[in-house]
Amino acid sequence: MNLPERYSGSAVAIGSSGGFLAVRSDAQSDRIDMDAIFTVLRRRLWLIARVIALCVALAVLVTMLIPRQYTPHAVVEVRTIAPGAQVIQEAANSAPDAAGLRTDQVDTEIQILQSRALAGQVFDRLKLDDDSDFMERVQSKSGPLASVKRALGIGASLVPGAIKPAEGREMAIDYLTKGLDISRIVTTAYALQISFTDDDAARAAKITNGYAATYLDYQVGAKKAENEKLIASLSTRIEQLRVQAQTDFGAVQRYRIANNLLSTNGTALTEQEISTYNQQVAIARSDAARDRAAYNAARRQVVAGGGAAGDTQSAPVIAALRAQRGELAVKVADLATRDLETNPELIAARNQLAALDSQIAAETSRTLSAFEAKAHASESRMGSLEASLGGATGKLAVNNGAMIALDDLNRKAQASQALYDSYLNRYKEVVARSGAERADSRILSSARVPGSPSSPNLVLNLALGTAVGLLLGVAAAILAESNFRGLTTGDDVERQIGLSFFGGVPLFHSASPHEATALQTIAAHPGDIYSESVRSVLASLRQSNNSRNQVIAITSALPGEGKSTLAVSLARVAGLSGERVAIIDADAIRGSVAGLYGVPAGAPGLHELFGKKVDLDAARHVDPVDNVAVFAIGSPFAEGERLTEKGRIQKLVAKLRERYDLIILDCPPLLPIAEARELVTIADNVLIVARWRESTDGAVRAAIKLLPLQTISHIGVALNGIDLRKKLQLGGNDATAFYNRYKSYYRSETA
Repeated sequence: MNLPERYSGSAVAIGSSGGFLAVRSDAQSDRIDMDAIFTVLRRRLWLIARVIALCVALAVLVTMLIPRQYTPHAVVEVRTIAPGAQVIQEAANSAPDAAGLRTDQVDTEIQILQSRALAGQVFDRLKLDDDSDFMERVQSKSGPLASVKRALGIGASLVPGAIKPAEGREMAIDYLTKGLDISRIVTTAYALQISFTDDDAARAAKITNGYAATYLDYQVGAKKAENEKLIASLSTRIEQLRVQAQTDFGAVQRYRIANNLLSTNGTALTEQEISTYNQQVAIARSDAARDRAAYNAARRQVVAGGGAAGDTQSAPVIAALRAQRGELAVKVADLATRDLETNPELIAARNQLAALDSQIAAETSRTLSAFEAKAHASESRMGSLEASLGGATGKLAVNNGAMIALDDLNRKAQASQALYDSYLNRYKEVVARSGAERADSRILSSARVPGSPSSPNLVLNLALGTAVGLLLGVAAAILAESNFRGLTTGDDVERQIGLSFFGGVPLFHSASPHEATALQTIAAHPGDIYSESVRSVLASLRQSNNSRNQVIAITSALPGEGKSTLAVSLARVAGLSGERVAIIDADAIRGSVAGLYGVPAGAPGLHELFGKKVDLDAARHVDPVDNVAVFAIGSPFAEGERLTEKGRIQKLVAKLRERYDLIILDCPPLLPIAEARELVTIADNVLIVARWRESTDGAVRAAIKLLPLQTISHIGVALNGIDLRKKLQLGGNDATAFYNRYKSYYRSETA
């Protein structure tokens, strides 16, 4: 809206004498204005309360219409073997021990309980397909609307045969999984709470207990299946290991035969044989050396002794021969000394002696040959033993090389046999355990038929309804406030219209104390809130224009804004203060000043004055209370006749300027009466009256657009008809918003 700068509430305007300051309405604050927020909420408190009441009523209605739901609880202790504990490790000799549960294992058990497979087992276990009420509940539509329809008995019943058994079973499983709730009672405990929600308390408890029992049966079945699978797997594996062990053992035996390792300690026998050979070789070597030495000694004696055989003399034969030779030599010597060489006896004795020598030599030669043969035999035996020792040593080397591979084959055979024995023992354990499986978990407490429904929860629904109602109420309040075009505070005036705010005037009957009319209230209580509010508006009018403020035009955008009441109130306040005041009823169509001031009917007024039937003094009515000169419209003007014709009212105001300190023009509303635009140009200041929270900013702006602003000295807005009781709740930054803080200051309040 294009207003002169002096009228814009967004500008700071100070008069030439520095009297009036127009506060900037577009100043931005660096903080969130919580007061403004609470003010908006207070303004729409009844709207918020109605929305909350509506939401609470809806919550009560929904609570009454929604079918009762029952949720019993069963508690199951979860105990299971850690994953992977039953897996047979290669080369393991004992069964694994059970491990404690981890959080992920508990989560796994929860997933098992929530699985569709377990739900199907519950359905089959409890034979729920025979429960027609359950199947009808399952196959009917779900949701709040469907629940309300069922509560009201609206909707068709289940038609037999309409849904196939397989499809009905799937729908039942869906229903079971949706109604099931599994929760861990304590995060550090291995106990699960199983809950199922249904509109039938007995059926809900039955299904809950069915889930607990089916879960235990599931564990037993899982163990049986695991054992059967394990037995089959172990049987196959055991047969494979048996064949492998036999193959490995056969390989060992074949290798022994191939490498002549017929004894498990073949290497030890060879070493013993070598030791024996070493001993025998040592003995043979000693014997060979001895025999060779004996032979050499005998030869040396034979050579040196001329037939002496050394050690051969000890031989019995040679000794006997030598004894005979000795006797015979004595005989020969004796005969030689006594007889001649030709003595036959001597010759015979000498021949016998030679024969004995030949025999001794022959015997010595035979003995020497025996020594030589014995020496050769000892050496041959020693060579044979050394050859056998070398063969045994070579065989030991070969055996040692073969034993390396044999040892590897033995270890492989032993490992295969050990693994086979391990699996065989495990197989026996599993077979012995099969058929005696028990569930690891157990039921700590079974579900009981609940005596009271779990939902709907009236208290919770009321709380939710209240919370939702509060949120919606606040949203509705904000929406209503954002769309509200009425004027509540001075900030609204300056922000939405752009004019200076001259103050607010309360409803006189909302002020305490008050009388029957506004004028009577001012007269009876000149120092109370209503009188002070009017006086404040008058002060603002005069401060807005220090150069000239004698004539004030009071108007409004539309009829019914209370401008006439404010006009006469301004006149009385000024009159009671001792000023010379004149008030002119400038509304030729619906003038009301005469009625407000109590001017007698038929008394002369403006019509008579302008018609020159009476003079100025005769046309005025002086009020005895405040001495205000009232120029009312006693007789109505002709239709279409206006006060501004021929400058009549302008001339009247010019005359009154010479006689009165304050002249108030009660002008008609701007929008319906065109004359009002000309009337306000007569005044020094123009006051547009707007009804509190009833006049819209659009109407006021539309009225201002019609004014000849270039001819008006100053213009402002006052809010009229403020209900102080409501104003205290609605807040604001004008004086009436703080009425509770200063009302005790007035004399009438303290008296």
